[in-house]
Amino acid sequence: MIHGTKDIGRPKLDSASDRIRDVNPNVHVVQYDTALSSANALEIARDYDVIVDGTDNFEARFLMNDFAVREDVPWIYAAAVGSYGLKLPIVPEKTACLRCVYPEPPQGSQPTCETDGVIAPITATIAALSDVLRGRRRPRAIGVSLAGTVAEDGLVRGTYLLGWSEPVD
Repeated sequence: MIHGTKDIGRPKLDSASDRIRDVNPNVHVVQYDTALSSANALEIARDYDVIVDGTDNFEARFLMNDFAVREDVPWIYAAAVGSYGLKLPIVPEKTACLRCVYPEPPQGSQPTCETDGVIAPITATIAALSDVLRGRRRPRAIGVSLAGTVAEDGLVRGTYLLGWSEPVD
């Protein structure tokens, strides 16, 4: 888990960076203390081989999706709020992208972790799914890559959905 009780009131950027360094001091953490925009997306993301989403709003997610697809950069999209979570690894030209699943950002006020909180087990579940589905812990027994898999989990409702997106020709 990235954030803990001691981080309440701290900027998420600082608490996340500190936690990553605490877990592995050999990781080089680069912080961008700015809002992601179409004007700075290329400058921020161009030197990375994969993008792991830590954004907390739909505008930034759709901007990151468009950048990843345009620049051919794999992107791990994951989100959680309340007891609900979703993850989608996006590999341009091979899997569905965020706009393929959701053509337009949701309109109106949406729940956020700030307004609705988040139940810790959903973040652990989505993180574990992201780990498995991006291939780090690929289930070799079934002999297939799960990249491009949409996973949705709702702890309170006891629901779980796992679906594969077809490769793009």
